[in-house]
This record gives sequence, structure tokens and C-alpha cells, in this order.
Amino acid sequence: MPAEPRTRRVRVESGRAASPAWGGRAGCGPVGTSRQPSWRSVDAELVDPLRAVSARGYRARRGGRPSPFPVFIVVAEEGNIGRAAARLFITQPALSRQMRRLEEELGAQLLIRVPRGVELTGSGRELLDKARVALAAAEDALTIGRGSEPRGRLALGVTMASHQEWFGLAEAFHERYGAVDMEVHSALSDVLQRRVAGGELDAAIVLEPNRLPALTYHHMRDEPLSVWAHPGHRLADRGELSLRDLEGVRVLLVGGAAGRTSGFNRRVRRLFDAAGMRPQFQEAPDLVPMNALRTPDALSVSVATGFPDAVARLTLVPAASMSYEVVHRTDAGTAAVRAFAAFAARHARGA
Repeated sequence: MPAEPRTRRVRVESGRAASPAWGGRAGCGPVGTSRQPSWRSVDAELVDPLRAVSARGYRARRGGRPSPFPVFIVVAEEGNIGRAAARLFITQPALSRQMRRLEEELGAQLLIRVPRGVELTGSGRELLDKARVALAAAEDALTIGRGSEPRGRLALGVTMASHQEWFGLAEAFHERYGAVDMEVHSALSDVLQRRVAGGELDAAIVLEPNRLPALTYHHMRDEPLSVWAHPGHRLADRGELSLRDLEGVRVLLVGGAAGRTSGFNRRVRRLFDAAGMRPQFQEAPDLVPMNALRTPDALSVSVATGFPDAVARLTLVPAASMSYEVVHRTDAGTAAVRAFAAFAARHARGA
């Protein structure tokens, strides 16, 4: 289900924005103070799915000036000096000077001005990839001798399916590993995988993923599929349904035309294909099945995703399932990522 949802930013506390620089605008983006908590969540309702406030800031080298890498990464992520300065709790002119100094040191232009802020040059994109690897390695190195106590940043994505459970899991992980600075984002599984592959997220919990190269997957658990029907559907009073019962019946697929290749919809199609059944698939524009069951003839095959109590849940015979998995980049398995994957596996066994 690849369409990107709209999500809400978490505002921690408000503060002042500085004057414009590098094409930025004063007052744009969330701002905060040093009293920000180290665990935040972003839910899937408003704005952009993965541009959450970062409390990471920039960490100083001992006996020297601050490392430029975290600062540059924030600028690259925001694409706007004003928003980046707000995240870093510094003024826009000071941040602009840091970026110019970094370009002078490297002898290469990293940013170009555009109407809405800044964009990366080819050299900037190369530095972004290397800076993320360097920071991940540095944070991982701090765990030597303390393998059970990871630290550093963990940007985690959770699928919109059962996302409240995964928010709770993230909070439990943070309570156990308080030295890990967490950000939690909710989006569709295909979106989350792309953000993990691109380095914007460290790990994600995804549902029935289309596996991508360069990513590592850890199986969490299998979730049973059920038939979900509008209470006015002619089949809603049946205790159980087989795929044969759904021959010729309208079955909703979610995400519209853009969702045709999602792992979720592929699993549903293949389920019917394997049984030789041909329902009437209809592509609903909704991102999740629970939002698509509005009319009396609406029916979906899905895992539990927070359907209202009034929706009829019918047992699917024979039983079938989809899998939840933890995914991270194969070349970026930090101590925090490894600890979370193990923690999630223990949670799944106990669920």
C-alpha cells in the first residue's frame, strides 16, 4: 500500500525562529528547547509522514568545535535553513555560516538555493550518505563493552496496521534502553521500507513487505487474515467464509491504482489465485481497509487494523495469514537497531 499518508508533527515546546537565510523563512517548522524528551511519536493523520522534530541536535567533539555531520544531516533532511535551525536550536545566520565553512573545508558546493529552501548538489548527496554511515558507526562504537546498553539515535517506523501496539512497543523499548534517543513515525509499509533503504529511518515494523535488496528482515509474527464486512453486507451474518464463498463477490483492495503492487494487496490477490477463485476486486482510494468499508456491499480480506466494532469479522477458511517483520539496512545494523530487533522478537513471542 504505497501511497504516503498525511501525518501530524509532534510539537514539544515552542520558541523563537531567527531571521531568514539561504532562502529560508522565519518562523517555519517546529521549534523547541533543550528540555525536549528523548522519545517522540508521529501519527498518521496530518502533514508529511517522516519529517518529525529531532531532539538530537549536534554533539560536540571533546576539546573541539561541534561535528559538522549531524548539522549537515539536519539541513539535508529539512531542505530549509529556517526549519533546520529550529531543530538545532541555533540561529539561521549561524547555521548558514557553518554550512559555508563546511563547503570551504571540503572544497565543494553542497547546497544550492531554491525558492522553498535548499537542495543538495551531487557532492552534497555523497556527503549525506557518508555522514550517516559515519554517525551510525560512531554511535555504535560507544556501545563497546556495554553490548546490552545501546545508545544513540533510533528513528523507527511503524506500519499503520496495529500502529497503537507498535507505539506501545517503542515506548516499552525506550523505558528499557533509556540511552537510546527515539523517534517513532507511522506510515504505510512500502513507504517505510523506502525510507529505511534511503537512510531516513534506522528500522521499521512492516506488514507483508515486498522485500527490497540491501535490507535485512527479521520475522516477528504471523497475523491471521479475516473477512471484514459492512454490517449491512449480505454475508455479514455468516460465522465463517471460504474463498469459494467469495467467488464473484466485490472485494476491496486499498491504496487505489498506486497500491496495486503493495505487499498487502499482492498477498490478497495471490490468496485467491492459488485457490482458483475470481472475486470482483475493486481498488478503493483509502490507505487502510477499515476506512474503506462504508457501503453495504463493502467487504475486505485483512488482518485486524482497528476496524470499528460494528464491522462484521468472519473467520476465513482455510486459515491464512500475513507477516509482521522488522526491517533495517544490511550495512547499518547499529547496536540500537540490533537491540530493538531482539526486543521486538521477544515481544512477538510473548504476544
